[in-house]
Amino acid sequence: MKVKDFSPIPYQGGQLSVTDRIKGVLKFGTLWDSEMKSQEIIIRYLSPGLDDSFMLFRNLLLPGFDIPMPLILVGLHGVTLIYNDAVKGIFRAEGSLWSQMSGPRGKYKKSKPNLILRVSMMARAIEMFLSGLGYDDLSVDGILVLTHPGTHLETIQPDIRIIRVDALSRLSDQLAGAESVLDRRKYRDLTEAMTVHLDPVEVEIIKPEPKVINPALLAADDNFNQAISPLQEIFKFTTAQWLLLGAIVLMEVVILVIFLLMIVTTSST
Repeated sequence: MKVKDFSPIPYQGGQLSVTDRIKGVLKFGTLWDSEMKSQEIIIRYLSPGLDDSFMLFRNLLLPGFDIPMPLILVGLHGVTLIYNDAVKGIFRAEGSLWSQMSGPRGKYKKSKPNLILRVSMMARAIEMFLSGLGYDDLSVDGILVLTHPGTHLETIQPDIRIIRVDALSRLSDQLAGAESVLDRRKYRDLTEAMTVHLDPVEVEIIKPEPKVINPALLAADDNFNQAISPLQEIFKFTTAQWLLLGAIVLMEVVILVIFLLMIVTTSST
């Protein structure tokens, strides 16, 4: 699978400078880091099963739209919008309704944003874009992928397809074996038309490797999350963003201590 990255701030495995990371948070919000990681999880799981006849457009900004399309997969099977979300919780998808379980009684309440409607609207927007390129007969399937392993989902005939992270390999197999609706010439013309006047970044795909997680580290991480959970409700920061903020504060403290030591040393002499 070939990947063309149109992200204003290419993430590429999270190897970012502090400046780029801060720019990303300021421009796209505090959830930007987790959203980009979520995209990379999908890319890494899809790539082993999809050959070079598939091209994935990452964060492509359509003309006339302010919000980029997270992942658009183009292949001989057609065009598929893959919308990623790293949200954690217990959710229900029924028709066009998107609800989350909350409160002590565990009742479902409507959740914002409505991810079902968002995916449907993005898929229709891509269809309009393709129609402008001369591809009126191409329909776009929208798929919502929930990448947080702790997320639970109940589905009752939802309007779109919704899968969890553990089903990504199966999705890859289904896409690879899907019936062709494009020939290779139309596929080439379409991918070229989608990238005209744009400057994508070629991305190296890294296959997922199983990791052995130390239970002690998991316990420490849970304790950290519990400690900052009241503040997270207010500021909506992720764990990574809290760690970044803590590192910045620690650096400032170190600089202040060095400055005070310099003053004391100078005054004593």
